[in-house]
Amino acid sequence: MYRDTPVTRDVADDVTPELLLQIARRGYVMESGAITLSGAAGELLGSDAVQRAYPGG
Repeated sequence: MYRDTPVTRDVADDVTPELLLQIARRGYVMESGAITLSGAAGELLGSDAVQRAYPGG
């Protein structure tokens, strides 16, 4: 619906990374203020690294 509107979202406890990656084009994983992983949302959605970073998310 709003895919053409740029949005920046930090993930806290209120939204799961999976939900955000389902509506995003790209994603970035930050740890301790540094980007540790980035890529197309579809690739990140199936990434083992994302699953480890956000267990149960």
